[in-house]
Amino acid sequence: MPTPKRPALGTPLTAREIEILDAFSFGRSTAEVASQMFVTVNTVKSHLLRINSRLGSRDRAHAIAIAYRRGLLDTTPGWHAA
Repeated sequence: MPTPKRPALGTPLTAREIEILDAFSFGRSTAEVASQMFVTVNTVKSHLLRINSRLGSRDRAHAIAIAYRRGLLDTTPGWHAA
């Protein structure tokens, strides 16, 4: 079985990947994100692997920090319904 190719470091995140990171930034678990987006837990995990590869992050917390620094996540207070 071939190994899926990971995106290169610096490749822009997709809208879906940003949506997933945003949900994680509000403290949602992988299972909660999967349920919210009507996908499987494994799909969310696959997205997170690609996010980490694209951002060069170690884990989800590091990915969120990088995304905030790059302006990929909205920091406006109260903009998102928790």
